[in-house]
Amino acid sequence: MAASTPAAKVHLRLPPEPGIPAAVRRRLGDALPAWGLDEDAVDAVLFVATELVTNAVEHAGTALELTVVAEGGDVLVSVRDRSTAGPRLQPFRELAPRGRGLQMVAALARQWSWTPHPDGKTVWARVSSAP
Repeated sequence: MAASTPAAKVHLRLPPEPGIPAAVRRRLGDALPAWGLDEDAVDAVLFVATELVTNAVEHAGTALELTVVAEGGDVLVSVRDRSTAGPRLQPFRELAPRGRGLQMVAALARQWSWTPHPDGKTVWARVSSAP
């Protein structure tokens, strides 16, 4: 896992391995409190980043890049992978064992979407860093 961490930015190039989401959570859990975020914002960013990385590992299965950067009153979380298939927000099903991750991202983020690229896509979310 290659990393660079200027003041309020984390950029990681990651392989599509099952243990990567947990490693990302630990890495960001160490970095985010130093950015002056309150506990709720840290928890929201950790969840959003972990979910977007998990989706890339499970659905794209390609190398990926995670960028987390503080921008004004927000934290922008973006994950770029090499799959051109876009994310799909699943309808809520109370008893479904899976499929709620993007619903949670949508609930925690001020805004989320994805940007297609000729060689893949970037899924991103803006999480408020304000209490």
